[in-house]
Amino acid sequence: MRSSELSLRKRSGTATDHEQKQFLVKLAVFAFALLPFLWAGFITFQIHKRGDAGFSYELGWKSLKIMRVYESLNPVCEGDDIKLVDHHTINEVLGFYISRLKEPYKGVVTIGREGKQLSFRLSYRSLSWGAYLKACWPFILLAFLLTVIGLIAYVRSSPDQPSGLFLACYVIFAINITNEIGFNFGIQPPYLISLIFIVATLSNWLGFSLWTHFVFRFPTEQQLFEDNSLVLSAIYLLPPAVSILGAFYLARGEADFFIWLQRTRFWHIPPIIGFTAYRNWTT
Repeated sequence: MRSSELSLRKRSGTATDHEQKQFLVKLAVFAFALLPFLWAGFITFQIHKRGDAGFSYELGWKSLKIMRVYESLNPVCEGDDIKLVDHHTINEVLGFYISRLKEPYKGVVTIGREGKQLSFRLSYRSLSWGAYLKACWPFILLAFLLTVIGLIAYVRSSPDQPSGLFLACYVIFAINITNEIGFNFGIQPPYLISLIFIVATLSNWLGFSLWTHFVFRFPTEQQLFEDNSLVLSAIYLLPPAVSILGAFYLARGEADFFIWLQRTRFWHIPPIIGFTAYRNWTT
């Protein structure tokens, strides 16, 4: 009688431990899925502190290229190249945390237009919810869709499928998408521009590495990949290695490493796309 009671208690304790573990796993997955939107909130808060300069831009070659002007707050035009921010080169701005720029942000930019250069101090307006949602809803919606797709795949797939990799991949891509919010309200302080560049670069590398890892294991695991830590390490180390070494080589000692990294950080994508197409074709 006592032995049966002890056995029942052990089973009950094991079931409780399993339920607690399942709850913690679900909680961790939910918290992880929130990362894109927490990052969007952080960027929004930082922009709110400075304000909206009335234009969007993207990272160009040795410049920040203005893509769209939606409010006439500053003497800028679509296609202008911002060459300097507070008299610092774009390479120094992108590498803010290595360049160790200490001066407080003044908002002075130098733009290039038709062979001429013009310097002025940017004007900002308060960031309104209307302007924010108008500029950012596509990024938020796409990030939400990617996250939901990843969660559905994770919840509904069988335990032997790499659904965790699929979810992680889509959440990292969602972070990459919400990261674009930072380019839509004019020039912000260098620390934020550099941080956005870092997150864009890291999420690019990690997202495509996770995708490659997933493709190796879905729908069936490649024999080469089974218990092969070398291949696994290569999947995650090659993208940053190729990008960083390529940037060092192209910079060739000049102070343009981060400018080149902005280009070389995409070099790993074509082989991954080719491998994905090959994998789909052969399976």
